[in-house]
Amino acid sequence: GRQSLYLRGMAEKEPRQVEKCKPWQRAWLGQHRAQLVSRMETSCVMDELISKGSLSPDMDEYQEMKSVYITQNVRARKLLDFIASATVKDFWNFQISLSKTGCEDIVIKAEDEDSLADQFEQMDFFEGPPAVKKFAEKLKTSYRKLTMPCFQGQGNREVSLKDMATTIGLLDADKMNAMCGTAKEQAESVRGAAVASKDGETIELRHVMKRGEGGKFLRRQMVLGCAGVGKSSAFFKKAAYEWAEATVTATAQFWRDMALFIRYDLNDESLWEEKSWEGLFRRVIRPFGMSSSEERDILDFICQHPERVVVVLDSLDEANINKDSLMWRFVRGSCEDLVNVNMIVLSRPCEKVSLLAMTSVFHRRLEVVGFTEEKINDYVDSFFASDPSKSHSLRAALSGRPDVLSLMHSPLLATMMCRTFKVDGKLASTQTQLYESAVLAMLQQSTGKAGYAVPVDCCSM
Repeated sequence: GRQSLYLRGMAEKEPRQVEKCKPWQRAWLGQHRAQLVSRMETSCVMDELISKGSLSPDMDEYQEMKSVYITQNVRARKLLDFIASATVKDFWNFQISLSKTGCEDIVIKAEDEDSLADQFEQMDFFEGPPAVKKFAEKLKTSYRKLTMPCFQGQGNREVSLKDMATTIGLLDADKMNAMCGTAKEQAESVRGAAVASKDGETIELRHVMKRGEGGKFLRRQMVLGCAGVGKSSAFFKKAAYEWAEATVTATAQFWRDMALFIRYDLNDESLWEEKSWEGLFRRVIRPFGMSSSEERDILDFICQHPERVVVVLDSLDEANINKDSLMWRFVRGSCEDLVNVNMIVLSRPCEKVSLLAMTSVFHRRLEVVGFTEEKINDYVDSFFASDPSKSHSLRAALSGRPDVLSLMHSPLLATMMCRTFKVDGKLASTQTQLYESAVLAMLQQSTGKAGYAVPVDCCSM
């Protein structure tokens, strides 16, 4: 009837790409596993799956299930394991097969699909085998040690990521194209980027992977930012810290549900020579001293549960891209084995980003904005905490220098400007002179020598 037609329609609908079985579908299989093992007519279901192309006698899994040396219950469990690691289409073919073999009362009804998906997505996900938990804890331990340099006052110090915040703005396609266009377009965009995003829509880091409506997770994100604004230092480190410290709350749900959080530096040329996705992940696993069997368990988990993995691909703009490589397919989202991995690409605006955007699907484009105008004032006050008069003087000077104020959105440049003002007590009249003074101030602080002369070659660069 209606249910059968619905399931047939779901199964015969061709997806745009091969999509692995969804978490809530695997959760459904787990919840009904005992009932299915005891009641399912496994051989009949297998025959139905063969007729629908979801199973083939040539498959190793089929040969194992047909072995005369295993019991009926073991055969049923192997079939359920196969479906859990198969595709969404195979899952719906399995539902149709169940409906034809005496399990109509278990089969998912059309009107229940959405509520079931919501119900299972709110449940605690399977954490994975012991090897995954062990590896995840090693990663979290390393991320908890991450700190941010704080260049304020007399000396440098490290601050905890717990107290750090970064502003993330939403980018539309037009603005992204402007940021990644010609050199002139990029320069114009960089000068106005922070102000434009600050006045537009912003989101919190913990919501980066969620849609604005309905709270659904988005799998592929592109995060842009100018040099020194904090893509790697602020965005990645803060995101890693959020994952490592995620608590069981609704606001931290995405980070809590992710079993692994991994970063690659795309500037590493050897990454572009890897021939297998397993090789890519072994690069991250092996430095943590996992055994070969643990490594295999982790790789199996990533293959079977890619939606539980976050991969940050950093420094795309600095990468020497090989368009024939596995890594490029991974970055583009066309690596079939890893198509459902959660991916965040970090880059400065550049032509490589334009190329990637034209040939790949990104569910959201973001910009690391850096300091808002309010945060600029807070930073200046904090930098000159021991000398409030200089803080008031610099803030007054910035109010009449929009060209310098625009630089202060970058934490790196804000530090340079504060150091320069601390030494000179004023802002140079041109940006060229300002940068020369900034270099001199940094050299003086580095060497501890006042009156340090700026080398001619440095000034002419």
